[in-house]
Amino acid sequence: MDNSMVCLANATVCNGTSCLVPESNFNAVLSAVLSAVLTILLALVMFSMGCNVELKKFLGHIKRPWGICIGFLCQFGIMPLTGFILSVAFDIIPIQAVVVLIMGCCPGGTSSNILAYWVDGDMDLSISMTTCSTLLALGMMPLCLLIYTKMWVDSGMIVIPYDNIGISLVALVVPVSLGMYVNHKWPQKAKIILKIGSITGAVLIVLIAVVGGVLYQSAWIIEPKLWIIGTIFPIAGYSLGFFLARIAGQSWHRYGVFSKSD
Repeated sequence: MDNSMVCLANATVCNGTSCLVPESNFNAVLSAVLSAVLTILLALVMFSMGCNVELKKFLGHIKRPWGICIGFLCQFGIMPLTGFILSVAFDIIPIQAVVVLIMGCCPGGTSSNILAYWVDGDMDLSISMTTCSTLLALGMMPLCLLIYTKMWVDSGMIVIPYDNIGISLVALVVPVSLGMYVNHKWPQKAKIILKIGSITGAVLIVLIAVVGGVLYQSAWIIEPKLWIIGTIFPIAGYSLGFFLARIAGQSWHRYGVFSKSD
């Protein structure tokens, strides 16, 4: 064999006479590091959000879970169904449809709690909803994907990120519990921590958007109809969550909480 045609196994391009530099794993390493850093920052933000939660009110929502039930319907009823309808209506390819449905099944997280705080929503309800939806996602995500992805792929081919869901649950429950304790013992200090955390949360949302755009630049090169779905999907979730809360007769400061359940 001509030595000029021999390429390294991990080379990115071979031009027939020589091989270019082997593929770098820089992005993979950077992604892992940033993932760890962001997880820690998210936990700190959730700690600050927990400083605005009162244990008595939190347990009240658990004991009388009317609000949580509405959030459950929004998260695992409205959102997956909306994703399915949009995927069929725009006739997107199977892999794209599965991605849309996975996005619709994902439980609300830190960003939704920060948004609820900014709109002066019921933080006790917001935190309890996030906790319950993250826990229930362990069973509801596989169920929703089993129901809605049959027409595109074999559901057994979809890998549910149970480890990520578990990490999210721990990163939510532990910091929030500590924040609730601080709010109970030192309410004045808790208010200061909350203000700092809300600002940090805003910076974090921007940081995640920027980092995601840099690491996954190919995600910007997508079909126009996916941009349309990406625009309609959250608006539909906010609107339907709002009206469902309205129909259920929930108080005004809870509407934003239900609208953010996606």
